[in-house]
Amino acid sequence: MRQRKIHKRILLTIAFIYVLSCIFYTRYITGKEQQVYAYFSGFLSSHAWQFDVKNLSNMADSIIYGTNVYRIVVIDDTGEVLYDNKANPGTLSKVFLKVGIYWLKKHQFEMKHDDEKFGQIVFYSLRKDFNVYTYFFIAALGLYLIITNQINLREALKDLSTTKGELEETVEELENTIEELNNTQEELINSEKMASIGRFVAGIAHDLNTPAGIIYTGLTELQRYLEELEESYKNGKVRKKDFEDFLSSSKELVDMMIKNITRIASLVKGLKGVAFQEAGGKPLEVNLKNLINDVISAISPKLKRSKVKVEISCPDGLQMRSYPSAISQVLMNLTENSLSHGFDGDVQNPTIRIKVEDKGDYVQIIYEDNGRGMSEDVRRKAFEPFYTTKPGKGGTGLGLYIVYTLVEDKLAGEITLESESGLGARFLIILPKNLK
Repeated sequence: MRQRKIHKRILLTIAFIYVLSCIFYTRYITGKEQQVYAYFSGFLSSHAWQFDVKNLSNMADSIIYGTNVYRIVVIDDTGEVLYDNKANPGTLSKVFLKVGIYWLKKHQFEMKHDDEKFGQIVFYSLRKDFNVYTYFFIAALGLYLIITNQINLREALKDLSTTKGELEETVEELENTIEELNNTQEELINSEKMASIGRFVAGIAHDLNTPAGIIYTGLTELQRYLEELEESYKNGKVRKKDFEDFLSSSKELVDMMIKNITRIASLVKGLKGVAFQEAGGKPLEVNLKNLINDVISAISPKLKRSKVKVEISCPDGLQMRSYPSAISQVLMNLTENSLSHGFDGDVQNPTIRIKVEDKGDYVQIIYEDNGRGMSEDVRRKAFEPFYTTKPGKGGTGLGLYIVYTLVEDKLAGEITLESESGLGARFLIILPKNLK
């Protein structure tokens, strides 16, 4: 009850101040306008007495253009209208004039020359005080709300002080929960990294087993030829044709084994190139082009099986001081993303392009594919942890998140993604050339 009386007194006081403000402002603005239009009246009179209609029209138009005057009517002493800018008003203007008693002010002055009256000028000006009344009302309402809110705020502060302890306990619980979530997330990321390495090693093992099996088969077959030739030689039954067949078959088997040994050597070289160990966690000197070639060489069998073409453009002597194993994992994860998502479907001539540019203090790597791209919603969430477009189908949603984490944190760089549905994906990676 007491608080209601206080609010009522405040409201009456502000209403009284509002009414007084409107009255004083109206008197003030009316006096000012009367002075201004009296000056304009004398200015027009000096031209109207000569009945120079064109010059009079120009002067009146200038006044209308530069002021709040809506209409000017110039009438001579016989009642003839010399000028009226609203002589033929449109439909809207007619309506406006009919309600002009509310929205227009009328200022009427006599035209004189040598103290002799010869007509009159009527100004119709747009009323400003209606807008000001609105502003005064808004200000008064705002003042009332501020005062009442201050009163209510005091009461609210009392309630807040009683809940402060509860909030502090809640915040402490939230902090503990966040810490547990961060630890869990870090464990999941590490698990995904290990799983990624496991998948990579399993793929390499398969790619090594295939040529090794071919070599074993070739050696077994060559051993059989040798035994048959040796048996024929001991029995004295070696014919020229048998020896020629042996040479021909042996040559084919040796060529096949050399080809597969070369393939194994290439895979091992790629593995050695990506299997960097940063001792003590320090950055190492690395030739970026060689590193990229080694990564692509290591995963080339998988790329060939998917019929994916890789185009690399990188300066030959581009040296960096960075973490090569992190760069390798970024490239492998991006390639895995292209194979699993970008080329998951009917894509003509699937191609991956890796372009490197030396920008002085930093290196710019552009990785792009011509796959099926991403929708705007997928693109916005691509770097979020655990977001996957293949839930329940082996997708963990950590591949691109690991890429983002490695680039932004481990490599102190920046990565952005551009992609549209049907137009492939483009990753722009900025890395410092000399990482401290």
